Amino acid sequence: MNSRIKELRLHLDLSQEDFGARLGVTKTAISRLESGNRNTTEQMLRAVCREFGASYLWLTTGEGSMFENGNDDAALHVMVDRIMASENERVKQLFKNLGDFTEEDWRQVNAILDKLLAGVRPWEDEKKD
Repeated sequence: MNSRIKELRLHLDLSQEDFGARLGVTKTAISRLESGNRNTTEQMLRAVCREFGASYLWLTTGEGSMFENGNDDAALHVMVDRIMASENERVKQLFKNLGDFTEEDWRQVNAILDKLLAGVRPWEDEKKD
């Protein structure tokens, strides 16, 4: 993750001082993050995502695009990145738990959704008339 922060900074053509100033930290703090002498906090990750439009997924895992809107699934990635960069721990935990669902779990969810949404389409059509 530390090397990706440096990669992002260099891609943006910013000095450590300028990058840090936009995040409200010193050049020394950025240097320590990039060198691995200091761990990146969740708060710092959120700040980097918010300030520079960086992808939370890319920063934390190296997967996907460096920026939120950098691929075909941009809308989904932007939504998930914003959720994971937020301070809403309950929603973040929900997304983490959804990632652990098995195929059987998803079959059950789909069956419940089919029951809940049965007849929704005709109701919507009547409402338009």
